[in-house]
Order: sequence, then C-alpha cells, then structure tokens
Amino acid sequence: MAERFTKSGHLTNFALRQLVEGQMDELGRLEAAEHLAYCDACLDRYTRLLTDDVLLEAPDLLREGILAKIRRRARQLWMNKYFSAALAACIAMIMWVTGVFNTIAFRPDGQRLENLSGATHSFSEMARDFSGNVSENLSRFLNSIDLRGVFANEKK
Repeated sequence: MAERFTKSGHLTNFALRQLVEGQMDELGRLEAAEHLAYCDACLDRYTRLLTDDVLLEAPDLLREGILAKIRRRARQLWMNKYFSAALAACIAMIMWVTGVFNTIAFRPDGQRLENLSGATHSFSEMARDFSGNVSENLSRFLNSIDLRGVFANEKK
C-alpha cells in the first residue's frame, strides 16, 4: 500500500490521483478531506488535478486599464475617508477662531457660566439670531432681483 502523506506532511501525488479517480477507501478520503481543509498547497494541487482549464493572462492593454481603474478607485476611497475628517477639523478650527466656544463658556455680560444649561441656552440664542439674520438677508436679496426681460417671450 502506497503512502498517502509525504514526510513533510503533505498529500502525495498518488493519493491525490486516487482521490480524484474515486479509488480511495473511506478512511483515506476522510484523512485527505481533513488535510485539504487546512493545507492550501495540497488544495491547490488537488484543484489543478480536477480541472484541465488553463488560466489565461490578461493582455497588456487590458491590464493597464484595470490597474488605472484600481488606482482611481483607491484615490476616491482615500479622499472620501480623509476628506470628512479634514472637513470636521476645519469646522472645529473655524469655530475655535471665531470664538464660538468662548461664547458657550461666558455670558454676554462677561461672567463665566457655572452650569452647562446656561451655556447651551446662550449658544442656542446665538444660533437662532444668526440663522434669522441669514434668512432675512437672503430673502431681501432674492426679492431685490428683477427678472423682467430675462426671458425672450416676456414683455417689459
């Protein structure tokens, strides 16, 4: 009886051929299946015996196009990943430089707030005033635009 395993612990070529041709006994099949479950080298040899297909190499023209797409996609992923972090850092810096964090810690009269509820109330008042001013100025600007004569079929 021929050995199923080499001294290094891999399946022999004879054992792999027996497995492919279905000539191995039950115990041999179980041992081979267990070995193939964790040994990639033997599994690769086994799958090459199962199929006669030959893997084709991609032509050089296709290879460069595919590599360019992979590089472009990697750049996009990198940009998406770090752009949001950079944007958050920029917003935090703008808020720090403009003094938003100082307004949270101090009341308008200059006294330091001791509790957080007063700080959030003060900040929410500032945010409401700011958004009100922005919407009021935007509304005033949009109302000042005169569209008469913009379209060719419109009478003055």
